[in-house]
Amino acid sequence: YENLKQPEPVKIDRDPQKKKNRFAQSIIAATMLRVGTIEEQEVEETHADIEMLDAKVLEHLNDPLGAQAAILALFYDSKYKEELFAIVKEHSPYLLLELANLLREGYDEFKSHGGLIASRSLNALKSLSAPQFERFSTIMEAFVTVDGHTSLFEWSLQYIIQRPVEMHLGLRKVPKTKHTHLGAVKVEVEFLFSMLAQSQYDDEEAAQKVFVKVTRNIHAGALQYQPKTTINHEVFVRSVQALETLRPAIAERVFEGVLHIIKADDGISDGENAFVHAIAQLLQVPLPREFKVGKKGFGENDNP
Repeated sequence: YENLKQPEPVKIDRDPQKKKNRFAQSIIAATMLRVGTIEEQEVEETHADIEMLDAKVLEHLNDPLGAQAAILALFYDSKYKEELFAIVKEHSPYLLLELANLLREGYDEFKSHGGLIASRSLNALKSLSAPQFERFSTIMEAFVTVDGHTSLFEWSLQYIIQRPVEMHLGLRKVPKTKHTHLGAVKVEVEFLFSMLAQSQYDDEEAAQKVFVKVTRNIHAGALQYQPKTTINHEVFVRSVQALETLRPAIAERVFEGVLHIIKADDGISDGENAFVHAIAQLLQVPLPREFKVGKKGFGENDNP
């Protein structure tokens, strides 16, 4: 791939601190557009998060091509190098060159700040055209599914990236809310809660006990636990898609159940943190302060 020519370089301000300040300001502005107000503590936390990123990393995230390469690096598995490189080359040779250079430099920085990398890449990704982003989504899907298995981390990260960019580009419409009671999505919520409990406990009996406890806490005792044998990735995706149409009051109730299950083992893993971000985005409910975008890792090694 060394024979591929680099695109014309863009003039970049090389002052690392200036770049970090501008980057932080853009993130703060985006946050204000989303929630209306932002507290001083959140401004300080944003600057602190940005300071965790190396200047080289920021340079990648400020550029659409670099941002795409950074995202792919989060999903990259060296065991499938030839297959993955062939897919990228087929769709975007310049992106292959960018990814190959990034991997050659070492991508530990990207892996250790997965959530931060994903959220900070959105501005650059939104500058792509609709066909360009659709092409990138095809590549990203290949990186996620190449091993025949999709983890909570992979689904969460993919959703966090795709939903806002697709809505910005007009590729995804805001779903119309229609379900006014939990019974309308009973089966879908059962699958979601059961899968979450199973992701925390290898012992299915323990997972079922958590499920029952949580459903009682949110006054949804009619929900029935679904065993592992009935759940696969396709079932999970269909379930969460159905939950996008919940009315706000029901969405908040489902989200309350999600939080109860996530906290059942008295700890929040990086993957669970990412999942809460994705579900909050899907249900359009406020995100609790304890779940920070900048939390390191976003758990690529968490259970599926």
